[in-house]
Amino acid sequence: VFIDCQAWPAKAESYFVEILQQLHAGLTAQAVKNLPAPLASVDAEQFRQQFLAYFDGWQAAGRRGPFLLIFDEIDKFFPHREAKDSEEILTEYVRCFRVLRGLAQTRQCVVLLVVAYRPDVNRYNLLTSRVGENPMFRSFHEEYLGFLTPPESIAMIQEIGTWKDIVWDSDAARRV
Repeated sequence: VFIDCQAWPAKAESYFVEILQQLHAGLTAQAVKNLPAPLASVDAEQFRQQFLAYFDGWQAAGRRGPFLLIFDEIDKFFPHREAKDSEEILTEYVRCFRVLRGLAQTRQCVVLLVVAYRPDVNRYNLLTSRVGENPMFRSFHEEYLGFLTPPESIAMIQEIGTWKDIVWDSDAARRV
């Protein structure tokens, strides 16, 4: 599952619904049978139950690996603690990632990959006195990517283009 955090409101339920919809589509494409239809609205417990139903279906189809959830631009769902309205957003982040961490720890059914331009998501334990602790504190292995080489930049531009059916010619991608 690939989640671009810039595209979603900072509400745990929005993330839950999108994850389930993408999982359902991906599992259906891989011919996993007897999956419950994704719900249009879910709370944390409904998400957990449906997620586990999808994982059980995955395993019943003979697959053994965990699901991979990729959160791009996680900083949008994990703003600076001092930013305006950050407590409301951080509260939603905690609600979402508490469930995901629990699934990862208790059932080993999910691996989380987050992409951020700042490492705060992994480095702050107490978010605020009202929000409480970060469920993902020191849970991620940090990998600093550094700058891309020109060929890596071109490959990235061309790959991102395919997501939107954009085909870059080599010269245009090089100029970008």
